[in-house]
Amino acid sequence: MTDEVRKITIQVQRPSGKFPGRVETGYYVFMEGSVILTDEQGRPIGGGGTKQFVGLDGHHRNVACIMLRQRTRSIAKSRSVNRPLDYGRSWRGV
Repeated sequence: MTDEVRKITIQVQRPSGKFPGRVETGYYVFMEGSVILTDEQGRPIGGGGTKQFVGLDGHHRNVACIMLRQRTRSIAKSRSVNRPLDYGRSWRGV
């Protein structure tokens, strides 16, 4: 049981052609059997969905990656309303 701030990196978009892909970096602490998403200094971030109980013998790194992915998706979803549409290659030249 430690409150050491740990860094995780997840792949958000795969590389494709000239696009290098995109990753998201996050931080978490594992305390008293729970994973808590934090900033670099260990301060909790976000709302109520940033803490997950996994038990003392749980796979806290995997749970932290899942939590970061969910948080990234919810933030991206809220920002996607006014984004330009990408029709892909099949629509070019029509």
